Amino acid sequence: MKFSHFLKEDRQKPIMGVWYHGDQNKRQNFRDQKMQRDLSTQEGNDEGPGIYLTRSKKEANRYAYPNGFVYTVTVHSRKFIWDKYTPSPTEKYETLENLIDWAPEDRQEIGLSNWAEDPQEAKETALEQYMRWPYHNACVAIYEDFYGESEANEWANSMVANDIDGYWKWLDEHEHLVVYNPKIIQIEEEDPYDEV
Repeated sequence: MKFSHFLKEDRQKPIMGVWYHGDQNKRQNFRDQKMQRDLSTQEGNDEGPGIYLTRSKKEANRYAYPNGFVYTVTVHSRKFIWDKYTPSPTEKYETLENLIDWAPEDRQEIGLSNWAEDPQEAKETALEQYMRWPYHNACVAIYEDFYGESEANEWANSMVANDIDGYWKWLDEHEHLVVYNPKIIQIEEEDPYDEV
């Protein structure tokens, strides 16, 4: 198990506490959540597949429009990466290679064919390129190249299998979490959409 990419002690506190999620679906938990991007929004979930949480109840309320729900949740994990996190080259290579190796076979074949005719040469070339990118960006690029919208849950499961439960980001004056592991989210409260 790799612990080096978990949030350090001073970074764990932001993960703790209350988060919000706006949703059109009434739910008891997030285990049946589809991870694909929300193509109905302009940003289309720019940070890749996952369950998007925010510290802003007002922001979550927008996603509950017109007849949905705002869920108050807590998160029970410290296995998050963030923009400035840089894993060791070995750890990064292993994670990226696993993501490619664990992609659905038909998508893996298509993805590799974009890099070279020989599958092994293609994988090495692809990994060499991805290694130049920031960690999270490389993971999302592999999702786009080797999984695609219909396999978003597979990619999220692969991230969790790599010991990464999600991604933490500061955006538009609020903290955000993109969660890949729905088991770590506990619903504390449910409110209907509020026309404020």
